[in-house]
Amino acid sequence: MYVKILSIENKIQNFSFYFSQRHFTIINLPTATGSSLRQILTNVIDVNMLAYGKTPINQDISLKIVDVLTDTLQRIQRVLPANPIPGREHYLFSLRHMIIAIQSLRHVDVQLRNQTIFLAPFLKHELYRIINDQIVREIDQYWFKDILNEIFRNVKKKQIFCFSKN
Repeated sequence: MYVKILSIENKIQNFSFYFSQRHFTIINLPTATGSSLRQILTNVIDVNMLAYGKTPINQDISLKIVDVLTDTLQRIQRVLPANPIPGREHYLFSLRHMIIAIQSLRHVDVQLRNQTIFLAPFLKHELYRIINDQIVREIDQYWFKDILNEIFRNVKKKQIFCFSKN
């Protein structure tokens, strides 16, 4: 009886040891910038817009969304890096935040997704919701709101998001 209990305990220990071992690899990838960032965002937009068998978004609008997202991400990463300033220790804004904004676009009705009069304010709202909620310092919140307004104002001037029905 004693030998049987020891063998069962030994098997349990071996079993738990096997599952306590973690097999993973940490790979440090370079930060996507420039054309590689644009390509990633373009592909994410394409995949998300085709999700659930829906129709794709207009290619011109897709490229304009990529322009807005890359400009927003680059400005945020330049001005709001994680640093020891109180309230900024946790700032880690990355491509992940832009992808969340893109994923929210997939919920837009198929009939509205190519209408920039709806899409531009929706994207602005989503970026504000996703990023501003993580900004702690009031001065940083004001900066982000101003930058977001500036980016979309510049977009309107360049007719990137022309506010028409098509």
